[in-house]
Amino acid sequence: MALKGDLKTTFIANILQLLCLEQKNGVLRVTSGKNEVKVFFEEGVIVYARESQKDDRLGYLLKSEGIISAEQLKKCLVVAKKKNQALGKVLVKKGYISPERLKNFSRKQVEEIVCDLFCWEKGDFEYKDDSFHFEEEVVTRLHTIEFILEASRRVDEASVLKKQIPSDKLIFKISDKVQDKEKITLNPNEWRIISLIDGIRTVRQLISESGYEEFAAYKILYSLVSSGFIKKSKEGQYRERGDDVEQIPIKVEAKKKTILVVDDMKPMRDILRFSLSKEGYDVMVGINGEEALDCIFNKRLPDLIILDIMMPKMDGYEVIRQLRESDATKHIPVIFLTAKGQKKDVLKGMELGANDYLVKPYIFADLHGKIEKLIGEKED
Repeated sequence: MALKGDLKTTFIANILQLLCLEQKNGVLRVTSGKNEVKVFFEEGVIVYARESQKDDRLGYLLKSEGIISAEQLKKCLVVAKKKNQALGKVLVKKGYISPERLKNFSRKQVEEIVCDLFCWEKGDFEYKDDSFHFEEEVVTRLHTIEFILEASRRVDEASVLKKQIPSDKLIFKISDKVQDKEKITLNPNEWRIISLIDGIRTVRQLISESGYEEFAAYKILYSLVSSGFIKKSKEGQYRERGDDVEQIPIKVEAKKKTILVVDDMKPMRDILRFSLSKEGYDVMVGINGEEALDCIFNKRLPDLIILDIMMPKMDGYEVIRQLRESDATKHIPVIFLTAKGQKKDVLKGMELGANDYLVKPYIFADLHGKIEKLIGEKED
């Protein structure tokens, strides 16, 4: 199986979900400019990840937790490079860390590398089936769907942080108007970021030079901005143009379209809620057909419904029958998103009044294209 595309049309969560459901063995390569991340899968489980920009992320994790000193890290990095050995192996050999602790931090390293991908707004991806064998690296096993949910929750938090820091091309400077500065105690990580802020470095450069993973760096910057220690070099909202930061007027957002997602599988509901929310939709969820109809008739009419078929209490077929029988709901577009993929299943769904039909596992870009088409048709 070969899979490729770009992150503007396909969310990383959906790529990981597909590889998990298909129980793939191979390597997912994601690139953006000079950044490259490789994620390794065995039977749909993430077992390892590496990145091009922060080869020593493990060392920074250990240093930030106080496990090793900066000097110890520096010496071990030199030895690892000279002997062409993994940093973890050198740390264990020198007695700075136990094998069990290395395993825990190696897992955290993989989690943070892949979590960073959820913050990438652009880039290209390519997956290829492949076999691999690790000799130096410490492999782990991440339950992919559970990990997607955790990463999605972090991105939800990151979206709050990025309202304060809307562009990685933004430049900060030290504020000269900090109230009671002498009474405020900063932690070592905050001092690390403060030491790099010079009114010249961009947010992207601060993240790269600090050695911190993206989410952690944004949290530190957010706290420093919120406390008044640093301030933007320009005020307002920003967008990228070349290498410059440009001030643009604030636009009033149009009212969001509402999509109801009905599926009895919580991971599927959570992934769809995350992906659709990121596209600007207001998302409601239902865990079965009965709950979906109660939501539609007694709470709020959605602009579109994404409906599973096989659910407890009431299946998707009965839901769409009742929707099409009511004058209040017969106009609402419905997309069946289901594992029932035989020709007879598709024909039955369309005969009952579905506007479109998509079989799991799916690519989010395909679903999003169908949604835009249907909601657009509804508005015409």
